Amino acid sequence: MAAFHQLPFTKFARSTGQHIAYSKLDPSVASTSASRTFVCVADLGEIRYTYRFLAPLLAQAGHTAYMVDLRGMGDSSSRYSSYSVESCTEDIDALVESIASPVA
Repeated sequence: MAAFHQLPFTKFARSTGQHIAYSKLDPSVASTSASRTFVCVADLGEIRYTYRFLAPLLAQAGHTAYMVDLRGMGDSSSRYSSYSVESCTEDIDALVESIASPVA
């Protein structure tokens, strides 16, 4: 199981001119046709490292896992005019478009 310091570096997707922080874990075993891509989004007030134990398990099972900080949380930009559910959904849509792969 991955420890906090062994998780991948932070990457950023752009949404409405701001940065959405995420970390990606690639499959640690050969991918199969049953492999999926999972986007793990923490609740408001939480950060992506909430999934520091789940994401490595998904990778060990042959899946790709993305751990995401919502706007204003963790390493994501905090200068937004709105923190509504709709605006957070737009951020996740922007991330999914930027990674350009099927998501479970």
